[in-house]
Amino acid sequence: EQLRLDGSMTAVEIAELMLPIMSGVAAAHDRGIVHRDLKPENIFLADTDSGIEPKVLDFGISHVLTSGIRLTMDAGQIGTPHYMSPEQARAEEVDGWSDQYSLGVMLYEMATGVLPRDHGNPLHLLRMVAEDGFPLPSTHDPTIDPRLERVILRAMEPLPHRRYADVRDMMTGLLPLASEAERAIWGLSLIPISTRRRPSARCLSVSAVHQTSSSQYAHVTHLSL
Repeated sequence: EQLRLDGSMTAVEIAELMLPIMSGVAAAHDRGIVHRDLKPENIFLADTDSGIEPKVLDFGISHVLTSGIRLTMDAGQIGTPHYMSPEQARAEEVDGWSDQYSLGVMLYEMATGVLPRDHGNPLHLLRMVAEDGFPLPSTHDPTIDPRLERVILRAMEPLPHRRYADVRDMMTGLLPLASEAERAIWGLSLIPISTRRRPSARCLSVSAVHQTSSSQYAHVTHLSL
């Protein structure tokens, strides 16, 4: 909604929206689950007593793949081309680094108001994702916070091993952009588990919701550490 109204979001707004989303994805990765189709349409903003809480939806693809069934791009249409990692666009095996790339694309879109790559032909778009680069975010918005641009570019490195070590590592790059209050909330969850007290459920939880129709969701699974 914010993107539609203003074309982009501030660095603080982006950080405070994405940190809980990234925490949910990290919790899923801890359980060996890779989402494989992260995109804005799979983020639900729940109106709770404590405020708006983002929820990650539609882990259906990941459950199918982790059950041992291998789908091809033609048969399963795994993922959405705009948000795919290069390795996913090439129909290679994917892991948590691929989800991280998709989170980077979402950050890019929120920061600039546009996608890093776009084309009306899905097959041509897949080739672009698999083989081509993309304009720097600052090309679209010269006022972008350099720290945010660095997070985006590292998460969207073409080679997976050059991205962040994991999604929590990516969160440490985004955390300084959040407000002081949010930094206090999320900073604890990024300390190694062996050296911290038990985290709150908010910091390490994810909701997997399977869509049953255009307006209804069912079979909600909560994953928490």
